[in-house]
Order: sequence, then structure tokens, then C-alpha cells
Amino acid sequence: MQLLHWTVPSLVVGTMISTFLIHPQPMLVKGLFGPIAFLAGLLTLITLDRKGGRIGLPAKARVPLVLVSLIGGMITGWVAIGEGEIIAAFCMLAYGLNANRPSHWAWYCSR
Repeated sequence: MQLLHWTVPSLVVGTMISTFLIHPQPMLVKGLFGPIAFLAGLLTLITLDRKGGRIGLPAKARVPLVLVSLIGGMITGWVAIGEGEIIAAFCMLAYGLNANRPSHWAWYCSR
């Protein structure tokens, strides 16, 4: 639940900003969809077999996690992908969070 507390509010704010305040041209959104989908897929593949040693995030991860979540929310508002993939990849790549053990992700959700 700790992870959700730090990501959900900024994801919602980012999505609201990109939906109601920042309206890029449709051709720009269409042009961004392919690269963002490719990047999300690539990050998923990179982190697929990553064996991180941590089962929790350090306290110093909170601010970067909020910023990444805000950006992920904005991307989601524009191209409808990005929330979970970007946050999960960031946690695994930047902080070595172990996603290979489902019990740890369930632990986050049960707190």
C-alpha cells in the first residue's frame, strides 16, 4: 500500500493535467503513441528478468516516484498507456525493487 500512497495521487493529477489543461495537437499525440508504446514495451522486457534485491522502497525514493508518477499520468492522459509500466520499470531500474515475487507486490497492496 505504501507504493500506492505515493503513486496514485500524482497519477490522477498528471492525468487531469493532460486531459484538461495541456492539449497537444492530435498529430503530435499520434506521433508520440508509437514511441511511447515501444518504450513501455522495451522497459517491460528489460525489467522482465531483473532480480532486484529490495522488497521495499527507500525513503529517498518518494519524491522521484511522485515525479515519475506525475509524468506517467500525463502520458496516460495523452496516449492511454504508461501508468503502471513506467512506475514499475522506474522502481525496478532505479531502486532494484524485486517484482519477481508476487507476495511482495501483494504485501504493498495489503498494507
